[in-house]
Amino acid sequence: MEYQSKVSTPNLVAVHADPEILILDENMSAGDTNFREKSLNKMQEFFRQGKTIIIVSHWLDYIKQNCERVVLLRKGNIQKEGNAGVIDRHFHP
Repeated sequence: MEYQSKVSTPNLVAVHADPEILILDENMSAGDTNFREKSLNKMQEFFRQGKTIIIVSHWLDYIKQNCERVVLLRKGNIQKEGNAGVIDRHFHP
């Protein structure tokens, strides 16, 4: 199975199961542009439905634009938490 299929198959299963809470761990770091675009569209659909998505990511621009609540971790410890503005205040005090 090629890498793209290994990455996208679990994501497809998860979103088509229609969960109330979806946990995504660095899902945007894998796959090609087409895969990322489809993933973003599906996450937007979840947001519109009012579902909860827990995203583990280093993609800060996406987090700032789409997340209501942010928790910044460093070595497993909470550094900051709050709204998406926490990201800017943490990196640009």
